[in-house]
Amino acid sequence: MKVLIAAADPVLQALVVRLLAAPGRELQVAAQGLEALQRVRDQVPDLVITHSELPEIDGLELSRLIRLASRRRIVPILMLAPSSSPALLRQRLEAGILEIILCPFAPEELQFRVDALERLIRLQNELLAKQARDREEVALVKHVLGRLSAPDNQPMPPGFHMETLQTQRINGDVCVHREGLPGVHFGLICDATGHGLMAGVSTIPVVETFLAMVARDLPLDAIYREIHAKLKHLLPTGRFACLLLWRLDVAQGVLAVLNAGMPPALLLRRSGAIQAFPSRVLPAGIAGVEAGVAVTKTGAAPGDRLLAFSDGLGDLAPAGDLEQRFLRSPAGTSHTEHCQAIRELIQRGGGGREPLDDISWALWEVPAPASIALAWKAKDAPAPLALRAGFEARFTLDPRRHSPQDLVPQVLGLLQGSQAGTVQGPLLGMLLTEALTNALDHGLLKLDSRLKAQGFETYEAHRKAALANLESGSLTLTLTLMHDAGAMPPVLRRVQVEVEDTGAGFDWQSWLAPAGETPLRTFGRGIALLAALGQDLTFNEAGNRVSFHLDCP
Repeated sequence: MKVLIAAADPVLQALVVRLLAAPGRELQVAAQGLEALQRVRDQVPDLVITHSELPEIDGLELSRLIRLASRRRIVPILMLAPSSSPALLRQRLEAGILEIILCPFAPEELQFRVDALERLIRLQNELLAKQARDREEVALVKHVLGRLSAPDNQPMPPGFHMETLQTQRINGDVCVHREGLPGVHFGLICDATGHGLMAGVSTIPVVETFLAMVARDLPLDAIYREIHAKLKHLLPTGRFACLLLWRLDVAQGVLAVLNAGMPPALLLRRSGAIQAFPSRVLPAGIAGVEAGVAVTKTGAAPGDRLLAFSDGLGDLAPAGDLEQRFLRSPAGTSHTEHCQAIRELIQRGGGGREPLDDISWALWEVPAPASIALAWKAKDAPAPLALRAGFEARFTLDPRRHSPQDLVPQVLGLLQGSQAGTVQGPLLGMLLTEALTNALDHGLLKLDSRLKAQGFETYEAHRKAALANLESGSLTLTLTLMHDAGAMPPVLRRVQVEVEDTGAGFDWQSWLAPAGETPLRTFGRGIALLAALGQDLTFNEAGNRVSFHLDCP
């Protein structure tokens, strides 16, 4: 322990030094007030013992200046004073003096008082060390979560915004955006139970699992189940995480939402209508519970906005009132203005005080499908003179047992690490999804795309009914990797795709838009995307077999 003794009288200095000399104590002396203040500034001592009468500045003023100079750490001060009175006692206490010993004093009294202060100082130092460790741990967890949620600081697409307004603590909030296949956007808001380091650590496996699974375009219910299983395995009893998961397929115009213990997400339509997505699933990680999984799907048109937020908003105002104040007609204000209005409402709602909980929120505006073609149109690569098939795989799917969305991630996983997976993987995944979905809906189920004009829910109801009544039928996907015949080692040049269904076919010619165009209507966009982004799109006469290829630059 470092002790500074400020006394002008050399006899008093020597006495105090002799009485306090002990192993583990480092004693320093100063004969003047300014000298003592400088020593405090240069190297903050653990304890200051000062006499009330000092040259230049007295002990009372020295105490006031020490208190101002050491705001981050309390420096206990013991004053030796020749006299005392209620008025002087008040002044000394206000100056930051903890102990006063009247002179002359008994040697044992000084030793007892310093021993007691030393115990307090030891506790304070332990507390300060723990706070420093806590700050370091908090900074580390926040850094890890920041890197997971936004690696390489990649910006979100225009019209997409997510942020977490963090407190100085860790409360377990994190929000993440990822684009899997072209035009397919995944969102996550997670709020783990509790506060502090445990809450922050609880969110790390959630984010890691989410990122790994959306890269394979797995469905929301599968993502939730995997997170639920992982948290049950990793976390102690009583710890879990509330989740809001959503998937926006711009090409299909479909929004899927899974709410597990979070406030309702809101879809603000351009028409002014509002659709809420309340919690229908238990939070992930609750021990001993196999939670049922409910995913809500709806149509989403360009210009609609999805508003989602964590329960930290409940600290600012009643939930219903706050939700109403957040609502903005998409047709009445820009996305940027809407985000700014939300941010200002949060700041005003807190009254300038730090919120009790983190606040995460997201505002996504559904883009036009044409933006996919602009972002993902592959550059034309000169085709080689001779190609040779180096790999061919054929998959047959019974849609009554497995959906096309189950097959596409498996195909992409098969190609992972190859040139096809790294160069054209995302684009290939989107086109496979479109081709297989068209073959199922229009080839086997004989659905009319015009039903989508009546709303996604109407189309989905007809789709489920047709699939339930399907007695037989299958889809076949053939994937061929073509290599340059004259290159050694072989160089991948083309990915050839063929999708066939066992149905009677459909009138594809009436739906095929001119190449390069993606209509803004809510139906007939799948074939247009295949024509715009695939190469050499070809249907057989009946319309139950389609083929296209992608050249690898």
